Amino acid sequence: RLARALDECCGAERAYMEFYGEVTPHLHVFLTARYPGLPSEYWRANIGKWPDAPMGGAEEIAALGARLRAHVSQQIEASAAR
Repeated sequence: RLARALDECCGAERAYMEFYGEVTPHLHVFLTARYPGLPSEYWRANIGKWPDAPMGGAEEIAALGARLRAHVSQQIEASAAR
């Protein structure tokens, strides 16, 4: 659902997921959007090295989080209504 939200809210072509399960019993998941026009040398594991990657400050990140939460909530509600 979150990958689809990145596609639909942000215009991502793909969503990449990295996860780490270290020593303690919890999980860190990083979801990254691949935008149209990203040079292929930065695809997959190299996406974090793209020097022209769109970045945001605290306000932009908070706004993106709010858009993604709203989108996922709508997906869940639509799924429950079926």
